[in-house]
Amino acid sequence: MSSAIPLRLRGYQGAASVHSRGLQVFAAELERLLPGGFTADLMLDATAVGGTAVDLFDTIETGGVEIGYMASGYLSTRVPALRVFDLPFAFRDHEHAFSLLDGPAGHHIADAVAGGSSFHLLGSWDNGYRQVTSRVCHVLRPGDGAGQTIRAIENPIYFETMRVLGFDPVAIDVRDLREAIATGRIEAQENPLTNCHLFDVVRHQPFVSLTRHILGIVLFVANRDWFRNLPAQHRTAIEAAATRAAAVQRRMASEEDARLADLLRTQGGIFAGEDMIDHAAMAAACADLREATLGELDPAIAGALAGH
Repeated sequence: MSSAIPLRLRGYQGAASVHSRGLQVFAAELERLLPGGFTADLMLDATAVGGTAVDLFDTIETGGVEIGYMASGYLSTRVPALRVFDLPFAFRDHEHAFSLLDGPAGHHIADAVAGGSSFHLLGSWDNGYRQVTSRVCHVLRPGDGAGQTIRAIENPIYFETMRVLGFDPVAIDVRDLREAIATGRIEAQENPLTNCHLFDVVRHQPFVSLTRHILGIVLFVANRDWFRNLPAQHRTAIEAAATRAAAVQRRMASEEDARLADLLRTQGGIFAGEDMIDHAAMAAACADLREATLGELDPAIAGALAGH
């Protein structure tokens, strides 16, 4: 085999994250499938050395890093097909979402990512249901967040969903989230439970509402041109390793949610369970937003969601 190809793998969360473990599984599987094919330089948390999550995405797209991951919501303003995963109260459960991603609609989404960006989609990971935490109160029905500033991903659908719940949404990079929570610069934030743990959220925002408003999807991506210019056997190995990493990451993420709920309670989290929250009212309040977004999607993707 010719000399090993340099491969920079980057994430933006610490070692405890299921996303970091997904990167590690990918790197190990790639070496197993193609020994010596790549020289992997793995960094689990690019924000620990002063970068931001958005910097990382830009660096992958421009070729300064070859492979990494990103929440789909960061890209959906540029790739409208991804807005199917921004829809509030659209998926019954994780299996519902991944059956769409792993089916024919997933190929349309991958093509749309390649066409609307410089990324090649290698796989889709589970980022967990997004939940709301607050310094002030539980959020049980639309409007309960009134008077509170909430950090959300800078995405029009995420922002509008938070406004339906009464909040005033602002965008804050992952790098600065811990400080914003600890200082009270924001009264609330919305994230999967894994991120609530990673950023010590409940120590400052103890009210945890299991709103399940959006099911988070993480895109595992490569720089498109770099990937396309690899030798065929290297591309095949990367795709196979990515498939394995996605399967393992999804399983770990599913197991993580129940464990983290218990852990967050020991850290001071005061939970409003799903039985206390008026999900029907929240979903109804978001219906116009959901329908308007569906009307903008590729019919193959909107139809696949409706048919599941």
